[in-house]
Amino acid sequence: MNGRSVLIGAIAAALCASACGEAGSPTSSRDSPLPTLGTATLAPTAPPTDAASYAASVASASASASVAASAFASARAAFAATSASASAAALNAPALLYQVTGVGSATVTYFVGSSEEQQEVTLPWSLGLTDAQLPGTAVLSAQLQGTGSISCAIIHAPGTANAWTGGQAQSSGAYVVVTCTH
Repeated sequence: MNGRSVLIGAIAAALCASACGEAGSPTSSRDSPLPTLGTATLAPTAPPTDAASYAASVASASASASVAASAFASARAAFAATSASASAAALNAPALLYQVTGVGSATVTYFVGSSEEQQEVTLPWSLGLTDAQLPGTAVLSAQLQGTGSISCAIIHAPGTANAWTGGQAQSSGAYVVVTCTH
């Protein structure tokens, strides 16, 4: 080991000490999914006077740098895994939700992209669309097969804090039709 390695170890320990509180937890008030690195104390020491003392101090600094590098690598891997799973979930999350509620069955008509789709469904029914499937104008129509109540809704960004209903309707009776547009 040379003096450069000792310096790198000292810098890594100092970074760890400044990024972590006394109890080894992040100093930020936000909760962090990353493992904490602990604390490090850097105290000035007299330079070693003999070769054996110098070798021992270099070995100690090298071990500290190795521990810091290992902890950093673990934290980076944990962050990458968390980011990757969050990104994958965001990519697969529906951007729009067609929803029809009631009892019995209905004929639903809706748009996916520029294509109109129609199908017989059992209620309640819903269909999530990704960004790539979004139509220019979201339209959902449902006709109840029989007597009862039926309602429809078009929900943007379902399952998020930003969710909102862009169109909704409800009706009761025999073979009634509801249409939602947004």
